[in-house]
Amino acid sequence: MKYVLQAGIAAIALAVAAPASASLTLVAPCDATRTNPDADACAGYYDGNLNSNSREADLNAALDVLMGGSFDPDVVFVDIEDTKDFFEVLGGVLNFDSPLVGQQILSLHFGNAQNEFGTDVTVLYLFNFATPTSSIILGQDGFSNGLLIGGGVPEPATWAMMLLGFGAVGFSMRRRRRALMPQVA
Repeated sequence: MKYVLQAGIAAIALAVAAPASASLTLVAPCDATRTNPDADACAGYYDGNLNSNSREADLNAALDVLMGGSFDPDVVFVDIEDTKDFFEVLGGVLNFDSPLVGQQILSLHFGNAQNEFGTDVTVLYLFNFATPTSSIILGQDGFSNGLLIGGGVPEPATWAMMLLGFGAVGFSMRRRRRALMPQVA
C-alpha cells in the first residue's frame, strides 16, 4: 500500500510539474532533408500558427522538442516578433535580409490554403550554417510567415570549457610578459 501511495504522489507531482502545452498538437512528423540545404533537425508540423503572441507557450514547448530537452531561456515573443520581417519568399525560396551563419532556428508557418495538410501548420527547423547563407529552398508550398530564433544557450559544461580556455590564455600571456621583462642587476 505504501508503494502505491508513493507512486500516486509521484504521478501527481509529474503532472503538476509538466509545462502547460495542451493546445500543442502534432499534425505530422517532418523531414529535416526537405529543405535545401538540409536542416540538422526538425520538430514536426504543429497545428496552427505558433508564430503569434498568443501561442508563446506552445512555441516554447515545440522548441523543447526540437532541442531534445529544455530550450533555455524560453522565448519571449516580443523579443523575436521583429524577425518576421527578416524573410522574403520568391517561388519557394526563403531569402534572408542578411546572411545567416552558425546555429539558427526557423519557425515557419504554412497557411491552410496551399499546403498539403489542409490546415494551418508550423514547423521548426534547426540549421547550423557553416558559411554565411542567404537563402533556403523550402520544398513545400503555402509559406505564410516565419520567425528567426537564435541558437540555444551553451550547456554548463561548454561554459566551463570556455572559461578554462580563457583562463589558460590569460595565464600564458601573463607568464610570457614576465619572462620578457629585462632584469636589473
